[in-house]
Amino acid sequence: VDLLVRRPDIRGAERRYAASVAQIGAAEADQYVRLSLSGTLKLQTDTVGALLGKDAIVYMLSPGLQFPLFSGGRIRSNIQVRQSQAEQARLALEQKILEALAEVENAAFGVVRSQEQVINLTAAQKAAEQSVHLTDTLYRAGLDNFFQVIDAEEKLVALQEDLLLSRQKALAQVVQLYRALGGGWQVLESPEGGGASTVEVPSPKPHNTESGALAR
Repeated sequence: VDLLVRRPDIRGAERRYAASVAQIGAAEADQYVRLSLSGTLKLQTDTVGALLGKDAIVYMLSPGLQFPLFSGGRIRSNIQVRQSQAEQARLALEQKILEALAEVENAAFGVVRSQEQVINLTAAQKAAEQSVHLTDTLYRAGLDNFFQVIDAEEKLVALQEDLLLSRQKALAQVVQLYRALGGGWQVLESPEGGGASTVEVPSPKPHNTESGALAR
């Protein structure tokens, strides 16, 4: 989930959910009494020289209380609307997470399957190379005809083309997995030089979220 949170669609859904939850709190605050303070400044002198005196300026504060006596129904209705909106945002967030998990699962399966195909075709290519060498040796010894050599070489070329396409497909699957996870993956070449690629997942970096909505 830590990797998926970096996806723009999930980050956007999480922020919308957090904003909806905050609006519930704002709507509920309208139920309570509000205290307000208003003040005025008054000059008690008519001369410029007396303006610096401590009694020249008088502060007047007047507190006020606001009671939601006749708007309770409207406030409760507004709270229900905000709660409904927050629930919709939560469901949308969960849906985005499920879709992202499905994309990651499909992409990961594609990576494994494509790399297995690369391994199998690599082994088949080596066998075809040995077949070409053996057929050519038999031909040079007069124990086989030239058409067998041509047939073996054609099969080798076909396998080489299939292997090249398979490697390209494997790289495309890795890119798809990278995108499904929102980035953060590093593609490494196989140390055996067989063309298959491996994927290394670094430790997730801390990410800032404006809310803990996803953790809920």
